[in-house]
Amino acid sequence: EFLPFRLCWVMHYSWQAGQVQLAHKGYALRIRCTLIPLPATWLLGRIDASESAVSDTRFKMQVTVRHWLLGDLYAYSGSFEMEDTHSDTH
Repeated sequence: EFLPFRLCWVMHYSWQAGQVQLAHKGYALRIRCTLIPLPATWLLGRIDASESAVSDTRFKMQVTVRHWLLGDLYAYSGSFEMEDTHSDTH
């Protein structure tokens, strides 16, 4: 996932217990089309997330940013509705 200032969150996706798990694999710096790994997890913390479908248009998501020394720095969770952005008018 691309973050501000050319910073990227590198993650591994997996399917576990009916959820998509996004496991932290580190950070990288994006320069043009190249990702350069950055040893920044010790400073910024690790990001982990999960998503699960509730219906065809709704999903639940939770995200946690956890620092090795300071504990949880940021977290959010919620249920989200996707909007239909396609127009059927011709």
